[in-house]
Amino acid sequence: MISKTVKLLKVVGFGLAVCLAVSASLDLVRVNPYLCRDNRVCPELGKPLSVRWDELQVALAALHRREQAADDGQIVPAKFVVDPPAAHGRELTVMVYNIKGLPDTFRGGVHPNAFRIIGERLAERRREGTAPDIVLLQEAFTTRAREIAGYAGYKHVIYGPRRQNTQTYWLARPFVYVWKAAWNRSVHLESSGLMILTDLDVQTPREVSFGHRACAGSDCLANKGLVAVRVKLPDSNRWIDVLDTHLNSNASSDAGIKQILFAHERQVDKIHDVITAEKTDRDALILGGDFNSNPETIRYAYLEDRLGLKDANSDCLIRTGCTIPHTVDLQAFWRSNELRQFYRQGSSTTLQPIRATMDFTAPVDGKPLSDHDAVEITYLVHSASTTD
Repeated sequence: MISKTVKLLKVVGFGLAVCLAVSASLDLVRVNPYLCRDNRVCPELGKPLSVRWDELQVALAALHRREQAADDGQIVPAKFVVDPPAAHGRELTVMVYNIKGLPDTFRGGVHPNAFRIIGERLAERRREGTAPDIVLLQEAFTTRAREIAGYAGYKHVIYGPRRQNTQTYWLARPFVYVWKAAWNRSVHLESSGLMILTDLDVQTPREVSFGHRACAGSDCLANKGLVAVRVKLPDSNRWIDVLDTHLNSNASSDAGIKQILFAHERQVDKIHDVITAEKTDRDALILGGDFNSNPETIRYAYLEDRLGLKDANSDCLIRTGCTIPHTVDLQAFWRSNELRQFYRQGSSTTLQPIRATMDFTAPVDGKPLSDHDAVEITYLVHSASTTD
């Protein structure tokens, strides 16, 4: 009897080992179509690459011109700019900010009262009439981080997927969390950390989880996804779809490069499905968040091709008609900060970036408020109708 039990255990153990090896190897060898394409070296593997060579040269040249103009003091700060009135045009300002709302143990050297300071500054700007119309936050994981909404006082607070919104898969595969190479199944110890703040009228808020397969490394501890809402323009009957998201991190996730690219691709595919399903001929769309990619990476190339949206950061950098204060770190705005805004036109409303700036850049009492700076872009929203 004992010998039969031992044999059975051996068979079961061998079967589990085979299943683990096969499933992990599938993740390891899966070829991302944007990995080392065009016979160029992948930047994610630690070597330089220009994914869109011609387009990148245009952007880099614009970056150089902007930096030179800033050094010469030729860029007028956005707050002093008065744009000529455009027919049937309204301004809409959107801020994207990763607030590093992690548990205190993992927050590093940021200011201990950062969330209160951020919220109170937004409240002060609301009183002055200079606050962004829409604030898209990422990494608002803790209760203290979410208190920013209370300090800021915005009328509407829309949350992304909560921790319990989707099923977890602790036993999806044997020992899946022990082997780092196969660590790409979500256990959802945290929510998505996404929040949208606005005083504008909203409707049809929607939370979408990326799913338990769309993550890599320590990012699997959060229920990553996106939150979408329709926002009504001030004094208008026009609406704009606004989405907030946070894609998989890179080296900080402690996952292999192929797992990271695989997760990123799945997450972008989910965003594509959402914006395609919600697409109408009339409504414009703004997608903001922490994309953990910039225009010089493979991840960005897939994002750009798959979604087919315009990059407001790049557009504002390249177009001379978009005002950027000379105090803005252009390298951070375009490349290193990895907070971006993308947009799509609608037949009833069109968007044109006209101003861009960064906020929460200065330390308070010698300590930063986050490991990111907020990116703020103002759009001129044109209507195709004169009956607003």
